[in-house]
Amino acid sequence: MIFETERLLLREMGQEDFKDLAEILQNPKVMYAYEHDFTNEDVQIWLNRQIDRYRRYGFGLWALILKETNEMVGQAGLTMQPYKNTDE
Repeated sequence: MIFETERLLLREMGQEDFKDLAEILQNPKVMYAYEHDFTNEDVQIWLNRQIDRYRRYGFGLWALILKETNEMVGQAGLTMQPYKNTDE
C-alpha cells in the first residue's frame, strides 16, 4: 500500500489488476479524451509501463481501491513527462 484514506487504498498495480484496468481503459465514457479504443494489448502495455515506472523511478500511477468492495475504481499518481529534451 502506498497511501490510505477513509474510503480508498492506493497501491502499485500488478498483473492481477489487468481485468479491472481493462474495464477502465476500455470504457469509452471514461477514456473519451484519449480519442481511441484500448485493446487488450494496449491495456497490457499500459500496465507494463506502470510496473516499469515503479522499478525505474519508485513511483507511477497507482490503483485506487475502494475499501468497501475491494474494487479498483481508478488510478492516480505521478509520472515522468518529456519537457525540453528531458524528463520531468
